[in-house]
Amino acid sequence: MAKIVFFDIDGTLVTHNNSIPDSTKKAIKKLKHNGIVPAISTGRAPILMREIADELAIDTIITLNGQHVVYEGEVIYKRPLSNESMSRLAKEAHNNKQGIAFCGSDKITGNSAIKLANNGLIKRVRPFLSKLAPRKAMKFVNHRLSTKPVDPSEYESHQVYQCILNADESFDAFYEEKFPEYTFTRSNPYSMDVISRGGSKAVGIQKIIEHLNIGIEETVAFGDGLNDLEMIETAGVGVAMGNGRDELKHKADMITDTVWNDGIYKGLDKLGLL
Repeated sequence: MAKIVFFDIDGTLVTHNNSIPDSTKKAIKKLKHNGIVPAISTGRAPILMREIADELAIDTIITLNGQHVVYEGEVIYKRPLSNESMSRLAKEAHNNKQGIAFCGSDKITGNSAIKLANNGLIKRVRPFLSKLAPRKAMKFVNHRLSTKPVDPSEYESHQVYQCILNADESFDAFYEEKFPEYTFTRSNPYSMDVISRGGSKAVGIQKIIEHLNIGIEETVAFGDGLNDLEMIETAGVGVAMGNGRDELKHKADMITDTVWNDGIYKGLDKLGLL
């Protein structure tokens, strides 16, 4: 029987407009009632997922693709990036005219649109950006911000656990070869998450089950993107959303419905957890 269930956010807990389906809220409440811990496992920085965690009353959270792990409000694991390596990455991004963000536990710096989350501007401009195709919207905003080189203070002033590089999929092999100390993964086609080599959401899951002294067979994970691959393979039961990437579906133990068609509720119900 599962004791803890891990949920990705984008495309899993929330739809494309960042809303949580009512059926998902109901499912999380039922999980808690049945004594099962709901946990979030996301590539987002803490500042970009607090509203969702608060709305669902979830306080066990893996953020930044496993680089920062919190159990019931207590930080139990963190793995920051080195300043020297980020300096080289920032210079390469500038050479390629790509924005870069430096994500810490409480703020985001850099010259990428994602840093606007610090002052809530992303939330205010989201209705405007949603009228554009996501790729065009991100490209437009990032182009306006990423014309100048990054000042070293952007990553030296706080601990950084993940970088977000505004590079499309054609740059994957280039960066992987040039920076072997990093793991590059994606939750969308127009930017990549950059974390320490060997890091993943699966590492975050391992840290939590070690903390709880439970087995991996007592875990379930739901996801939809490429940065969920390791998590889906590692969990006792890995569930791919119906709207997920084909690569993920091929690795999953089960495929549920889409996020907008009650996928979380249906998946948990099929597993007998509700």
